[in-house]
Amino acid sequence: LFFEIEQLDAAKRDIRRAIELRPSDVWLHDSYAWMLYFGDNRLVELTEAIEQFPKVGCYHHFRGVSQKNRQLAIRDLENAVEYCHASLEDWYRFDLERIRASNHFQNGRYHESLDSYNKALELSPRSAFVYKGRALAHFRVGNFDVAAADLEKAIELDSRDVSNVWYIDAH
Repeated sequence: LFFEIEQLDAAKRDIRRAIELRPSDVWLHDSYAWMLYFGDNRLVELTEAIEQFPKVGCYHHFRGVSQKNRQLAIRDLENAVEYCHASLEDWYRFDLERIRASNHFQNGRYHESLDSYNKALELSPRSAFVYKGRALAHFRVGNFDVAAADLEKAIELDSRDVSNVWYIDAH
């Protein structure tokens, strides 16, 4: 399903009508969740969708990745994994572990952060963002060589990321 951002409201109306006709169609729900995610009121609209369809994982997933509060995000992503379609499970688990890792890091639990970053990389081994996060966690626990290797991998995967400039300049 493709839509222009200017036609988002009309597209959301159409997809809601399709969901009314086929409420068990996972792909219709996923398309609708994507549309809500790009809307201005994403948290409100995704919460309404969760209230209407509490066991459809994609709404939990998109609300989880939209949350600023990491505890709420983790809860939503755990629900997303529990209720998701099998074909989406790895994607949802990746986001769950990525946000868990960030939460652990922010709370000074660097070893737990490393565990979650490792799990995220098992699910998506080409994520420069996760390599960079894991590098910072390794740095905090004194694994400087491993941190450098992870930063090198992040740069290899995404050399255009301007946040890598500080590292490139340091060499």
